[in-house]
Amino acid sequence: MDKIKLFGLLLVLLAIPAGVYLVRSSRSTRVETRAARIEEALIFTMPAEFYLKLGETADVAVKIDTGKETVTGVKIVLDFDPDLLVLAGDIKAGPAFDEFVAGEDFGQIVLKGKGQLIGQGTIATLSFKSIEIGETDLKVNSSSLVWDKSEKNNLFRKGVGSRILIE
Repeated sequence: MDKIKLFGLLLVLLAIPAGVYLVRSSRSTRVETRAARIEEALIFTMPAEFYLKLGETADVAVKIDTGKETVTGVKIVLDFDPDLLVLAGDIKAGPAFDEFVAGEDFGQIVLKGKGQLIGQGTIATLSFKSIEIGETDLKVNSSSLVWDKSEKNNLFRKGVGSRILIE
């Protein structure tokens, strides 16, 4: 009888740490799963780097990658050096969004799009003309916004611009 009690006590003592481990691991899995559902949107420009001769023009695509998240709108702010570059022509809307508005004001471009997008898409194509020799960046401004389908969460976390070398 004493052996049975001792065996039962041993089982209880082993079961307690195993139970604690299982509860803790299920909680951390739940937290990781919840965090993994909300993805971040990446805004980037292509090409990532390019060369221009003085007076030449080049097209730059402004793109978005939302992963698996549904996005319903964007407000993308791009900064460039107006001493080295000017916009050459109209800003062309890409197929990523149904509604599109764009504006430019001395070294800053604002692109607004509305519609639904999941995955990758082109927001707009910009044409720049070089007006001075030098090096500059087309930067995705940190004030940019990417709205999720609830239109309450900004999914924008990172922007990658282009390096432009003018000879």
